[in-house]
Amino acid sequence: MNTEFLGTFKLSSSVNFDEYLAVLGASFIMRKLYRSYTPTLTISTSNNTITIEESSPAKTTSITFTIDVEFDETTLVDSQHKTTTTEKDDGLVQSRTSGTPSIITRRIEGNQLIETYFINEITATRIFERQA
Repeated sequence: MNTEFLGTFKLSSSVNFDEYLAVLGASFIMRKLYRSYTPTLTISTSNNTITIEESSPAKTTSITFTIDVEFDETTLVDSQHKTTTTEKDDGLVQSRTSGTPSIITRRIEGNQLIETYFINEITATRIFERQA
């Protein structure tokens, strides 16, 4: 994995993430609550596993996985998925194949981690700034 992903990032902007959460099944109140917070994303690695933890006052979620190995994921809105994360072009591509299929890409540009979400006809983007 590209070691530039390792570290802590704070959300700085978000586009269409509310619509993405709606497709996942998040209630209006949950989406409104989530919009009011600025989550922190921490990415770490140990041996061959990667952990991505997203924390906010509303909720903390984390996934731990090995590249190219399917795992069970519980999303922010508590939906269950079979997920595989691969490396592509110095980025990470997370593919959910059960439930409502979706893809999340992650890439580093300078001090920013950019997440792009694809589900049905919706594309959402969240930009995180690296923290010192």
